[in-house]
Parts: sequence; C-alpha cells; structure tokens
Amino acid sequence: MLTPRERIERQMADPWLIRLHRRLSALKSTVTVMHTGAHPDDEQNGLLAYFRMELGMRTIIACSTRGEGGQNALGPERLGALGVIRSRELEEAARVIDADISWLGHGPADLIHDFGFSKDGDQTFGRWGQQRIIERLVRAYRKERPDIVIPTFLDVPGQHGHHRAMTRAAKSAIALAADPAAFPEHLAEGLKPWQVAKYYLPAWSGGGDTYDDEVPPPETTVTANARGREQATGAQYDRIGEWSRYYHAS
Repeated sequence: MLTPRERIERQMADPWLIRLHRRLSALKSTVTVMHTGAHPDDEQNGLLAYFRMELGMRTIIACSTRGEGGQNALGPERLGALGVIRSRELEEAARVIDADISWLGHGPADLIHDFGFSKDGDQTFGRWGQQRIIERLVRAYRKERPDIVIPTFLDVPGQHGHHRAMTRAAKSAIALAADPAAFPEHLAEGLKPWQVAKYYLPAWSGGGDTYDDEVPPPETTVTANARGREQATGAQYDRIGEWSRYYHAS
C-alpha cells in the first residue's frame, strides 16, 4: 500500500521519454510568456503547465521576493532561512511544469524582500523603492525577452500590497524596457531594448472568483482554457499544476 506522498511522487515521475517529449513540444511555439508575482507560490501552476506543455510556449516565473516574511507551516525557520526554503520550493515547483525563474529580489539583505503583510502598493513601494523594482523588471524583460506579460494579481483594494506593487511595476516597466534611453547601464551590459507585445491582467482568480468583492473584475478579452491532458502522461493540466504546487509545503 502506497502512502499518499508515495502515490503523488510516483505520478510525478518523469522518465527520459517524457522529458524528451516535453523538449520536442517546445518546437511548437517561439512565444515566451512571463508570469509576474511577489512570492514563491503566487504562480498559476496549471495555466503555466498548459502554456508550456500544450502550446509549446517558453514560460518564466518572475518573482520579486524569496517569501522570507511569510509563515512556515513545517518548522521554525524564519526570515533568511525561510527564504532559502521557499526559493528551493519554487525551483522544484517550476521544474515540474518546465518553467524558468527570474528572481528580482535577492533575500532579506536586499531592499526588495518580503517584509511581511503590506496593506497597499504605495506602502510596498516605500519599502522596496518604486524605481528599484521597475528597473529590475526592465532588466528581466530585456534579458528574457517575453512576448506576453501576465501579472498574477490585480491592483485592487483588499489585495496584498506586494501583489499590487508588482502588478503596477510590471506595467510601468513595459514602456521603459523598449526605450533605449531608460537605464542605459543595461546597454553597456549587452542588454538591448525589448518591446513586450501583450500585457494581460487576470480577470478571475485561480479558484474562479473575483479578486475583490468591492471591485468588479476587468472585462474579459481573452480566455485561456487550460483544460485537456498532456499527451506524454495523460495527466490533466490542472493535475500537473497540483503536482507542481505540492512542493510549496512550507
């Protein structure tokens, strides 16, 4: 009799034939999608699995913090030690859905870090520095060259301030990333201006509800239906997303 953990880990196994299939599936598309968030575990795992494994898109999770200010359900680790754990959890979660990671913050010694709950985006910008987080997103856009940017959350009342700040900064960075006069030090490093083609806000949460009851969701312009099954494993994309989120244990 397998334990629940053993059963999940057996389902997640990826022998070389599955890995080969996923590498070949990347030939279906030249599109790169960047999903921006504030903490490890903010990402929409099932949606990213669909983009990568069904559509062949390259997927990148851009994360501003290491989650060092969050709660730890498993042990006593806090601050920097917790950030190490949560960083590793995101790396494993991303591996399951074959996503890359772009870290924007570098731990508790960095001004861009998880300092705990923030009530609004302005408070977060006051701690992080608005221009600082925008510059790092511009750098990420120029380095990774995403065609599409999708923030994880809306900038609405009731939402965590870190999330609101990241959504606002992700939009502001688009025009600057395409402007050769913005952050010229990037050019000296070999990073060229880059124009993001599409910026999509989420209209609904992963659970299917609006993000804030006081504010209606934005009008839906594009629907990404992540239903279906991966050909290599036969697993539904939401199930693959659950396998990915399994690693967000702390």
